Order: sequence, then C-alpha cells, then structure tokens
Amino acid sequence: MTPIELARAAWLGGDALRRRRLRFKRYTFGDQWGDMVLTNTDETMSELELLRRTGHHPTTCNMILPAVTAIVGHYRQKVLEKTNNASETAPAAMSGLETDCSTLQEFLISGCAIQRLSVENRDGTVRTWADMVSPARFFIDQAATVLPSHMRLVGRLHDMPLMHVLLKFAHGNRRKASRLRDIFDKEAPFPVMPDGVSHGIGQSFNDTIEFDKPSLPGTMRVVELWTLECGESTRCLDPDTGVVQEFPHDDDSLIRRNNRRRRKGQTPLQRRWSLLPKWRCRYITASGTVIDEFYADSHPFVFAFYPAIDGEIHPMVEDLIDRQRHINRLLTLNDRIVASSAKGVLLFPENQTSASMPMSDVADNWAAPDGVVLYRALPGLPGPQQMVGSPSNFGLHAMVQTELSLISEVSGVSRALRGQDMSSSAGAELYRHKQEGATTALSHVLGAFEAFIERRDAKADVLGRNCCDT
Repeated sequence: MTPIELARAAWLGGDALRRRRLRFKRYTFGDQWGDMVLTNTDETMSELELLRRTGHHPTTCNMILPAVTAIVGHYRQKVLEKTNNASETAPAAMSGLETDCSTLQEFLISGCAIQRLSVENRDGTVRTWADMVSPARFFIDQAATVLPSHMRLVGRLHDMPLMHVLLKFAHGNRRKASRLRDIFDKEAPFPVMPDGVSHGIGQSFNDTIEFDKPSLPGTMRVVELWTLECGESTRCLDPDTGVVQEFPHDDDSLIRRNNRRRRKGQTPLQRRWSLLPKWRCRYITASGTVIDEFYADSHPFVFAFYPAIDGEIHPMVEDLIDRQRHINRLLTLNDRIVASSAKGVLLFPENQTSASMPMSDVADNWAAPDGVVLYRALPGLPGPQQMVGSPSNFGLHAMVQTELSLISEVSGVSRALRGQDMSSSAGAELYRHKQEGATTALSHVLGAFEAFIERRDAKADVLGRNCCDT
C-alpha cells in the first residue's frame, strides 16, 4: 500500500469512534433530541422532529455538562494548588494548564486524550509546546488501542493555508517553495468547503470532516503520517571505554576507525549486526504526493484512551446518557400532563350568545387578561364557565429526583464536590470527608488522565533535551 492508502485506511478505521464521539458531544452540550429513530411508517427522522410532528415540545434539562465542568474545575483547582511558586504560574505554564483542561474535557466526553509535542518559536519563545489534537483528525492502527507499544502507524489531518505550507516545508529553498505552489495549485485551484457545508465562527468544523477535502475554506489538506520502520545497523562496543554506539549498516567510517586502531595496536571495536527501529514522518497531499519526509527516534504524539479494555473505549459521558434521556422524557411527559390537564376550556351555552359579539370575538376577549365578554343571561341558568383540571400526582417529581441522584452516583460528582452541600450545622471535618469521598469516586478517570500527563511531560523533556543537543 502507498503511504496515502495506509493513512486513509487507518482514518476510515476510526469512523465508528468519530460517530460515537459526535453523539457524546451533542449530548454534553445540550443537543439531546438528535438521535435518529424509525417511525411506524418506516421513516427515519430525529426524535426532535418526531415529537414536534405529534404536537409535543421536547424539554431538556442538561445534567451532563455540569458534571463534566465540575470534574474539570476540580482538576484545575488541584493543579493550581500545586503550583505555588512564581515560575510555575508563568504565562507559559498557565497556557499549558488551559490545554490540559481542554484535553481533560475531551477525555471525559470521548474517552480520548491526544496531544502533539513540538519545539517551536511562538511569540518569541522557543520551547516545547503541547497542542491538543481532535480525535476527529487523529488516526492510528488498531493495535495501538490494545497495546500502545505495538503501534506501527500514527498521524493526523491538517488544514493549512498555502502561506503556512510554504513556511513549514520550503525550508528556505526558493525552488522547493515554487514546487510546493505548483503541487497545491493542481490539488485545489480554488480551495473551497465541501459541497453543502459551511461553518461560521463558533461552529464546529470537525463534525463533517472528510479525508481528502479541507474543512476550512482557503486551506489545503495535508496528511501527517508517521510509520515505524526497521533499518539495518551496526552496534559497536569499544572494549577500552565500554561505550556502545549505533552506526548505519553501510557506514564506512567504522571500518576506517578499526583500521586506525589496529595500526596503533589497540583492541578493535566489537561489532554486531542489529535492526534499529526508526519512525519515518511523511507530509502528504490528498492525492498522495509526499512534500516532506524525515526520520526521528519517536513520533510527537501522546495519547490515552479510557478505559481501552480489549480495545474498547467507553468515556464517562457514555454512562450518563441513558439517565439524561430518562430525565428529558419525564420532564416532557410532565409538560404534556400539565398542558392536557389545564386547558381552560370555555363552556358557552348556545342560547346565551350575544347578538353584538360573535364567538370569534368572545374567544379573543376571554383569552385577554382585561377582556370583556358580552352574553345574554337567562333567568335560572348559569352563564359561561371555564373548565380547569388539576393534574394528578403520578410521582414524576420523585422519579426525576431519583434520576438526578443516580447521575451523581454514576458520574461521581456529588454536591460536596460542587461545593453545594455546605451548612452551618455540619462541621468542616464532615464536609472535608464528603469531598474526599467524592474525589475517591473520580480517582480512576482522573488517575488515568494524570498518567497521560506524566507520560506527556516525560516525552516533552526528552524532546527538549534532544533539540538542545542538536
């Protein structure tokens, strides 16, 4: 397979994950009636459209987003408590905290935490930067979800303006910049959005992403692909110093060094053939043209999936969706009961109609707060009456409260964690124990994310040292 075919196959392999993530994201941010259902007439439509066709108004009480924001806020507070000295509260550290909080939010919603490390000059500061990567643009081979050490392929999709393409890949070469311009003129002479898709400010541009088309107008699709390859090498041991070095298999300098050592009467280097794994990076256009490539000791991505049992990903939000749907149904049912019970029907006897006020005017005036209705009163008979019914108690309130408590138990976000369970009668020690109990319920998901941050920091340190050495 060609490199672009490898990348496409890996990206298509994540289609189910991307669709599930999009559903979880919709529920988190309030779009909770968008699931598609099959009607009695075998017609497919959203739950929202189906309810509106039947004359009902869907009600939503979003309890998922407060749970997510409470966990992210708890994590932010926990990190800030650890960063007390001035160096750790520098703007660079605070920008890193913002990235980590956004990554944690993604981790809770989709079960994916992905960042890309790079050493760049941004705003006059050269350091290691960690950028969040959307799972909608990320792809890996399936083996990596089960055992990351077996990963052989990883990459992401970029949307780059032509100016950024030239700055990143021309490497100060005028001829190469001209070649890049020619390549992308053939790729997309008029870079536009996919057909029927438009995105404004504040709208997602990753929900309808395609592999070979840019999601943003005026940009070019560039595929970043990293593959693990093995090359022949020669491992050499210097008997005098005990230093072990790796050399390319076809490196002639090793033979020359041995010849010099023999002439000086020194012990020759001990050599052994071996295979050396290397990561090969390619930047590829949508048509498969490689515009840049190089080798490195490691790829720049750090990722974690939760919980990744047998390769399956089940985020925290997934556990809350059924509870949230039940709450929405109960509230919608309550609105229907109230609307059906308190119609306010007016019973107007036909023989009491006023000749000077038609029934259409009677209906309008009756609905008005200060309306006046004319009718012809008859002795011994009651006048017009309004029928108002009171809804029966079906236990909806208790059911909603039960679902709310279940959401707190499932998510681990209790009232104490939100700071809502404080009272003058309860002591500070009791409140502290309640908070500790709440954080214990979150220790699994937060522990998995903190392990991801530790691996990210360790990899960033290695990347920074390697760049300093070069």
